Amino acid sequence: MTDLQSCSTFPSFFLCIYGAGTMPTASALTSLTLDEQLAPAGAAAASFARLWRSLWSQPYLTPELLELCRVTLARLHRDQAELEAVNPFVPAAGAAARRAAVQAGDAHKSDGFTAAEKALLEFTESYALDAQSISDAQAARVRDALGEPGLVFLIEALGRAGSWVVRAADASEDSSVCEVEA
Repeated sequence: MTDLQSCSTFPSFFLCIYGAGTMPTASALTSLTLDEQLAPAGAAAASFARLWRSLWSQPYLTPELLELCRVTLARLHRDQAELEAVNPFVPAAGAAARRAAVQAGDAHKSDGFTAAEKALLEFTESYALDAQSISDAQAARVRDALGEPGLVFLIEALGRAGSWVVRAADASEDSSVCEVEA
């Protein structure tokens, strides 16, 4: 029997419904692997997986820049598994130095980033720390770089990526919250 009171969080809910055997180990679970771990949930999980994949193939932001935003979120959450995760949607060639700068929090002072890219990463940091703290000037710099639809996409993508990063971390830390009897 399941104690539904202990199933109130995202990872606990899936544990309660599908059992502890369907959740991965903490070392394997990241925002990039969450979809495959939730696949036993069926159509709802497949819908989330399609949404996640669609973020990486849209016309507003390159997969590399979106990945740098994801890494920024992981850095701010101090999530080592996310920082080490290899994103299959992003070509690895040429991105190592830029990724390292983002992981270290040094992108803003690196010559390896354009002013527009720095504005995008600054916007990402502000969004992650407190979305209401984003200034009109920050939004304008991103809008100037990506256009109005690009700015809207970025906000949506940060919401999606941020929630997946947090949910994967929560599931990794909370994999035994719900006790399910066979």
